[in-house]
Amino acid sequence: MKKAALYVRYSSALQQDTSLKDQIFQCTAYCERNSWTVAQIYKDPARSGKTRFRPGYQSMLAAVEAREFDLLVCLTPDRISRRLADAADLLDRLDLAGIELHTPSLTRVTPVTWGILATMAQEYNRQTAMRTRGGQATATKAGRVAGGIAYGYDAMPADADGKRGFRSINQIQAAVVRRIYQEYAAGRSPKDITHGLNADGIPGPRGSSWSPSCIYGHRRRDTGIINNPIYIGQIVYNRAAFKTDLNTDKTIVRLNDVSEVVTGTAPHLRIIEDELWNAVKVRQKVLVSRMTGAEGTIRPENARRPRYLLSGLLTCGICGGGMSKISAHHYGCSNARNRGPTVCTNMLTVRRDVIEPLVLDGLQHHLMRPEAVAAFITEFEATVKAEAAQRDQGRLALQAELTKIAGTIEGAMQALIAAPTSRALADHLAKLEVQRDEIEARLTRAPSVVPVVRPDLTAVYRRKVINLTKALGQPETATEAAELLRGLIDEVRMVPVEGKLEAHLYGALGKLLELGSENTRSSGPGVQVTLVAGARIGLYRTRLQSRR
Repeated sequence: MKKAALYVRYSSALQQDTSLKDQIFQCTAYCERNSWTVAQIYKDPARSGKTRFRPGYQSMLAAVEAREFDLLVCLTPDRISRRLADAADLLDRLDLAGIELHTPSLTRVTPVTWGILATMAQEYNRQTAMRTRGGQATATKAGRVAGGIAYGYDAMPADADGKRGFRSINQIQAAVVRRIYQEYAAGRSPKDITHGLNADGIPGPRGSSWSPSCIYGHRRRDTGIINNPIYIGQIVYNRAAFKTDLNTDKTIVRLNDVSEVVTGTAPHLRIIEDELWNAVKVRQKVLVSRMTGAEGTIRPENARRPRYLLSGLLTCGICGGGMSKISAHHYGCSNARNRGPTVCTNMLTVRRDVIEPLVLDGLQHHLMRPEAVAAFITEFEATVKAEAAQRDQGRLALQAELTKIAGTIEGAMQALIAAPTSRALADHLAKLEVQRDEIEARLTRAPSVVPVVRPDLTAVYRRKVINLTKALGQPETATEAAELLRGLIDEVRMVPVEGKLEAHLYGALGKLLELGSENTRSSGPGVQVTLVAGARIGLYRTRLQSRR
């Protein structure tokens, strides 16, 4: 009896879980009619079909690769994907694994049908997005809000025509907005304003605590309390475009051209008067001018970069927030200082010249463990073999091409013997001989490569680990060594214990191949290898003396 797997999905969190149940019911009934056993059901509730980064979908792909079932059944093709490229990729994977694709209405789906339906699904998405943007632009021009609910406002019910996007001022929150503007215009920093709001127990926009970024946001994108023009009765739509990186599934934000920005007026939503708004904008411009050069670019001395080995890697063991430099030599919890004691009480600090050597020692100790060395050797051997096989494939392709052109030359010579006066045949033969000579030259430059594993890989690896920390002290290699070491660390969690800090080192053993390379610079990103559960580097802990 054939084993079938079901894939079910719905897109929006506004939809109900009954959608999945209906899909499962119909697909299961289809399998029963064909006497198939349902071996597995892969679910993606409230997940868009425009991305392949869905937990259920990724689990299903892994099962396809492992050939864990014979048939894949979905209610309709758009449940699988709404991107033509992803749909084609899945079809190739299924074909390679010998797995059939079925739907209850279409039965077995052919490549032609699949391609047509996938194209229609992608076009449907595009058309829906265009209609949505058109409707949102119309709403904005009419003084209605096309986006979410900004802090300081409440959503109103739809009108008699079913139109939405109406807002009313929330007087309690509006008073907080005025307080923020007044304090910022008076010279207080977003961090100081945040401390005051949290100390007074005022909930933030999402019901939790306030952070400085809630206040300053992004000036050019009109985000953050002090940038949102709705507070002066202006509604702005399409300031930025949000795209999804197909390789990482991360959102990329790009500012739109001014001509694409849509604005509307809503005087009844004004909370801040022009005089106060302008005072805030003047102060912002002064601060920006200190940070940027003549052309508006960030001054080199103000550019954000990982200045130190552990910049961005230290986290607080109480609140999980980042630990940043609070003085020339000390790291401390950012939340405790920026958001106040209502968010985090960890005021312990650690010296940079103490934590960096300790982390390096712990990292070096872990990298020397037998399982780390074994993982490196396994991955290195696999990569060497794969690269050698790829080069051999190229050589075989050249040899096949040479054989083919040799046959063509033989045929041309026979034709020329039969017609010795043909200038065209003579020219054609000459071109073929030139091509043959070029292929032979390429073969000479591409010697056969036999995968050979270095007999001293363990020694090479250990030497590289030792030299890596030494390279930090050499000016010509310090930057490269620091970048590689940072790539091996995911997090250094600083946990307060009895008035002192314990350093817990976490990380994935990435870039191991770079460690084993005899070259100074790496030619690629290496292979990510996680050796222990939770990606924790051993049980390395060190208690540090800290000051308050």
